[in-house]
Amino acid sequence: MDSRSSLIKFSSDLGDLPFPLLADFWPHGAVGQAYGVFNDERGNNRRSIFIIDREGVLQWTKVYEPGNLPDHPELLAELNKISYSSMVQKILDRILSLAIALRVVKGVIRGV
Repeated sequence: MDSRSSLIKFSSDLGDLPFPLLADFWPHGAVGQAYGVFNDERGNNRRSIFIIDREGVLQWTKVYEPGNLPDHPELLAELNKISYSSMVQKILDRILSLAIALRVVKGVIRGV
């Protein structure tokens, strides 16, 4: 469990992430148990990172061995992939909407 100040530092080290970070504090271990990383013997979570997109879909996860810390370049690369993918999807959705609108307009003009 990381404290709020620890999460702020982690976000700062990654360039001030523009989204919230979650620490599994209360109810004790509930999130870790839900994601399968809670260590019952020690009473804490294994160090792990889960990247969840705006739609609530788990996009990436990594569980670290004791003593190992997250690799910042790896995390930033994964975040960039998700951000880029989301941006491309929004553009494709917009193109599809415009194509449908154009088809409707053509149909109106033709009297269909």
